[in-house]
Order: sequence, then structure tokens, then C-alpha cells
Amino acid sequence: MSGQFRGDFTRDTFEPFKHFCRVLMQQGRVQLDADWNEQAAILLNYIRTLAKDLMGPSGAAGDGFLLGQMLDNSGNPASLADFLIHWGDFYVDGILCELNSESLPIAVDPKNASQVLLPTAILDGAGFPQGKYVVVYDAAGSSGKSLLVAASSLSADGRSLNVETDVLAALDETTPVDLRLRRVITFLTQPDFPVAGFGGTQKASTYLAYLDVWERHISWVEDDSILEVALGGPDTSSRSKVVCQIKITNQTPNHDPIPSEFSGPNGAAAGKKWLGTNWPPYPLLWQPPNRGWLIAQTSPRAETNTNACIISPTARYRGSENQLYRVEVHTGGSVGSSTPATAPSNPVPTFKWSREDGSAIYKVLRIATSSGTGSPTTDVQLANLGRDARFGLNVGDWVELVNDDYTLLNMADPLLQIESINVLTMTVTLAGATDSKITADPSKHPLLRRWEHKQLDPSTTGVQWNSADNAIKIIEASGSPATPWIDLEDGIQIQFEPAPGGPSIVNAYRTGDYWLIPARTAKGGEVLWPTDASGNPLTQQPHGVTHHYAPLAFVGVSANGLVASSPADCRRLITQVTT
Repeated sequence: MSGQFRGDFTRDTFEPFKHFCRVLMQQGRVQLDADWNEQAAILLNYIRTLAKDLMGPSGAAGDGFLLGQMLDNSGNPASLADFLIHWGDFYVDGILCELNSESLPIAVDPKNASQVLLPTAILDGAGFPQGKYVVVYDAAGSSGKSLLVAASSLSADGRSLNVETDVLAALDETTPVDLRLRRVITFLTQPDFPVAGFGGTQKASTYLAYLDVWERHISWVEDDSILEVALGGPDTSSRSKVVCQIKITNQTPNHDPIPSEFSGPNGAAAGKKWLGTNWPPYPLLWQPPNRGWLIAQTSPRAETNTNACIISPTARYRGSENQLYRVEVHTGGSVGSSTPATAPSNPVPTFKWSREDGSAIYKVLRIATSSGTGSPTTDVQLANLGRDARFGLNVGDWVELVNDDYTLLNMADPLLQIESINVLTMTVTLAGATDSKITADPSKHPLLRRWEHKQLDPSTTGVQWNSADNAIKIIEASGSPATPWIDLEDGIQIQFEPAPGGPSIVNAYRTGDYWLIPARTAKGGEVLWPTDASGNPLTQQPHGVTHHYAPLAFVGVSANGLVASSPADCRRLITQVTT
């Protein structure tokens, strides 16, 4: 699993280098979620590899993800630092990225042509996009004109839009044949990236707009339509979603300004040629080859082992249940970098861990922060306190408040500790207040996630606590034998390894990256971790999250903050086989 998955899984068994082509079920055998998931991964890997081999690293189907200038109905720039994103399909490393919007049939009464009549208040499977724009056009008309309408002008009954102009006159249509309405998708209103803007710039600059693609895990808390009402709404399977985020940068890989001649309608050719040399380093900035290296093993029960190359025969996992441990980077940063660890550009990298793969989550109904006369606290009312003791909450647990924006922006707020639990009202009181603006807005799907790490004695466990975010400091191994080994629980130890290549090469730990450690009670207790021929554990890169990138266009922003002209398209286009 290379995506951002936090589920109640047995383990991840897909191995691309084994070249398995299918999973074969056998009669009378135990059925496991791991087999089902491996079959899906095998097929998905085949399809995406085929698509990448045929289309290359990226490709657009027609106008899919074409960027355009945001103009009002008079042909003038309509918004500060915003641009249009065209509907359609785009492939990055064989992954299908979809930006779709349904075309809704509408009507206009000639006697009141400033009112658009709607058959429904649902658009694209959801409520009307308040605070955003829609476009009205005649799909069979000859004028080719369209009208930009603010969706906030929706009537109280949800059956009409009131506009400030005569719709038919604006479209040059006296007898429209097929009037349609469609959602307008822009940089500031894209569905998977709650971006605030261009970073507050008020000076002329050229930006490279690019696509960042990754997989997000969706549980029933993020989308309750997964639950089957006919069965009483049990939590069954979860989902994986392809996230497509259009991001921008105004710097070259060497941190110089992007040449201004690339922006505008005449810069596409020069921009594409420049990208041929300068694009490959970009993904390495956002997803470096060394994002951390980890070793996992079981610790000896009693005797002290002085040889790091020999695992004691008494080393074992001592838990009472099979578990899938997750070690996840909380605050990203580098260890041993020339940049001081206290500098904002390079915070102290930390991690958190879970014995349930981070799947112990609780739907949030209400959040209230109180400062009072002492330290602030946060009361969080939950829909439930867990289905059993294993997935329950306890005083002293460290938890994280999360919602859609928090996940999509890959944030890392300080973790909070449970002070008390009111079972009757299903309310937990947390010490401290959240730094981000996470509210109980149900449209953002807020949830509480439990983690298992503790503040322990560093002299015996290797745990170095970081009070800035209430997570454990990432300290890389050094010396011979290499130390420190960090104890998680029940005999499981981990060790962070320096990047290969000497002190000049450092690991760039990235928030959200993780390692999975399956722990099994069978055979006297063991962890399923790769080893060499002698049985020594091997270092592993993060199992996820893997991001995929592709360039889209160069966007010029003028001194007053306006997108000055139509973006210079630099997408690769897919040539259709049939015409």
C-alpha cells in the first residue's frame, strides 16, 4: 500500500517484484482481507503500468485539466489570482485523474430572462456549490457564448438562480435549443485542495502549475454512504480515493525565479522546452529519494545483546493479539542537516505510532475549547467511544483531531492528551487547544484518531519526547553497535538509519510517511520484517505515501495580483487511436 491508508487491515502482502498475476482462492480455506486487497493491488498495478507504458509519465485526454484565464461576462479578469480548470481526464504515471461535472438541463422563462429555472438543487451528487460559480450555456447554440453565474444566488426553495442580466441576451439566443448549467472549477475552488491562494503575493511573478496525485484512505467517517443501512449500518469495507491537487511554485529547482517569458499564450513552446531539462528535479524536491530508513525487530527478553548483528533466540513479540503496527512521521524535517533543528524551515522531525494501523477513529459531533483561569482544554463529543475495549479510549491516550482540510493539506498539529472521559455524553476532555481551525462542521468530516505512543524513560526505552508537538523525536542510529533502539511495546523495537552516502546526504522526513510492522503471536511471537540470509533485519524505505507529479501550465500574475493572460499550456496530450 503506497497510499495514505489507515485501516483495520491484517497486513499488506502485495509485492511487485514477485510478479504475481492473480490470487487464486481455494475451497475450504480461510478468507483474509489481505488476499482480497492483494488481488486488487495486482490488477491495479497491471492497469497503471500498461497506461504508463502506452502514454508516458503523463498525458491529457483532450482538454482535461487545461488551465484558462478567469474572465467575467464582459471579458475582463474576474478574480484575483485565480484561474479556470477544465473538466476531463488526465493520467499521471498511469493513474487516472478525473475532474468531472455533470451538465444539468435548465430553462429560462422569456418573460423573466434573469431567472434560471432548475430541475433540482443537487449538482454533481451534492448540494449546490454555495460561494462558487456555475456557467450557463446553450449546448446546441451557434453563438458559443456562456454566462458566468454566482451559485450563491440560489433561491430559498433551491429551484432557481437569480442573475443580474438577461440570460438570453447575454447568450445571443432568442430561442435556445439545449440550455445547460455546469459547475465552474477554479484553482481556488478545486475539490481536493483547500488552497487559500497564491501565498499573498502582490508582485508580478510567473508560476508553474503542476498536479500532485496520491491515494487517500476513506473510511465510513469520511463518507457514511459506505455503510449499508439495510444491515443496520455496520462498518465493513473502506475505500481508496485518488486525490488530484493542482499546486503552484514560482521558483526553479535551484530556487531562482521562473523566467517570465514562459507565461502567456506565446510561452508554451519555450516553456515545454525548458521543462525537458528542469522538470525532473522538481519531484525530487517534493519527494526526495531519502525520506527515512527504518529497521524493526523484536527485543531480547532478559539478556543484554552487545552484538547488533546477532538477534537473540529469545527475542520475541510478546503481545496477546496479532497487530499491524504503524510508525508514522508526524512533524517532517531533517536530522543532521546544516540547518539548525530549531529553525522554522527545519523543525525537529518526530513520529507517532499505532498498534491498529491508525484505524482507531471516532466521529466528532461537537468541539468546544475553554480557556477559563487555567490551561485551555478542549471538549470533544463523539458519536461513539469505540466498538470494544481494543478500539476504545482511555485517560492518558494521545489523540489527533483531523478533518478533510487537515488531511488534504498534510498538516501536523500538536497531539492532545485525554484528561477525562464522560461515558454518558460520550465526551472526551483534552488538555490543550487545537492550533488549526478544526471545527465540528460535518461537511469537513471531523474525527478523532488515537495513537499509542507514550512519554517514557529515555534511558531504558530510547524514547526522546518532543513537547512542541507531543510526539517522539526521530534520532538516527550511530556508533557500533548502532544505537538507539526505540522500544514501542511488547518487545517491538525500531531504529532509524542515516541516509546512505555519508554525512553530506540527509534524510528528509515528510509528514504522513509511514512504515507498517505486522506482529504475530504464532511461532513464539515475531514481526514480519525483511531480513538478510543470516536473519538480520534490513532497512526499509517508507511504505507510503507515494506522490506522483506532472506539469500543467505556466501562469503569469501581474503586479496587482491578477492572472494577466491565458496560462501557457504545457500538458502532454494523448493521441486517440480512433477518430
